[in-house]
Amino acid sequence: EACTISKRRVSKRKVKGISKDAIKKLFNSINQDNKNGRKDLTMFILMYNTAARLNEILSLKLKDVVLNVKEPYISIIGKGNKLRCLYLLPKTVEHLNNYIKENHINSNSEDYLFYSKIKGKQHKLSEQSVEKQLRKWSNIANKQCLEIPIDLHPHQLRHSAATHWLDDGM
Repeated sequence: EACTISKRRVSKRKVKGISKDAIKKLFNSINQDNKNGRKDLTMFILMYNTAARLNEILSLKLKDVVLNVKEPYISIIGKGNKLRCLYLLPKTVEHLNNYIKENHINSNSEDYLFYSKIKGKQHKLSEQSVEKQLRKWSNIANKQCLEIPIDLHPHQLRHSAATHWLDDGM
């Protein structure tokens, strides 16, 4: 009898990216006067540079970030437990170096790159907290550029990066 029940049609919502100019305005709207703002900017630049998924970025440990080589890269574990090496642009490397100097003075290689402190211990950041921060900054940036949705989602950074790569002939 279960086979006779017709399937519900589910329309998938299409992910919509934003332009390069809107990305710049978003990044420029992030307040870098405090540690959290600098962390957010570094994380979003890394997400945009690599087009990595949010969980892949949040799962990065210090040992996965290789900056002091000719071609800096990060090693991420993607879907299907596949290891990928993603090369970094010089601007991203600069932000990562500054972030690590500021936030990982006494850290070991097994510590998460982006973390939250709970009762004095470092824990992996939650996707919800990153989404909340991105919405906060996109809400501010929307006042300067209406193209930036006030409810910007991390996956839209990934989609935007991929679209921009295609536009650039990659």
